[in-house]
Amino acid sequence: MRITVMGTGYVGLVVGACLAETGNDVVCVDTDEGKIAGLQNGKIPIFEPGLESMVQRNEEFGRLRFSTDLDGMVAAAEVVVIAVGTPSGESASVVLLRLHFRSPPDPCPKRYSDRRLIQGLMAACLMNE
Repeated sequence: MRITVMGTGYVGLVVGACLAETGNDVVCVDTDEGKIAGLQNGKIPIFEPGLESMVQRNEEFGRLRFSTDLDGMVAAAEVVVIAVGTPSGESASVVLLRLHFRSPPDPCPKRYSDRRLIQGLMAACLMNE
């Protein structure tokens, strides 16, 4: 399955590596070009036991890649996992500052209405239901 994980922090990077480990084709996308360049060069920005070897192994097998091309990777995905920072507001509500909602293309291709969305840390629909 082609999966795009939006975000390469504690949630996104671990989820992406685990999904790749189970045989999926995964691209982790982030807007931080420096972080993506580091990941592409084997620099893991967080510590999680076993994560570094899992990332390396799945990159070598071609199941895990890193990119800043959000639009291209979302368009190519069968499943999109959204794992971006979602700080809480004063009332404990989620503050969606890092999400930019977009309208699907017009006319909306059938694949947008069929795409599945996994809810991770938080989720938002990026395509027409």
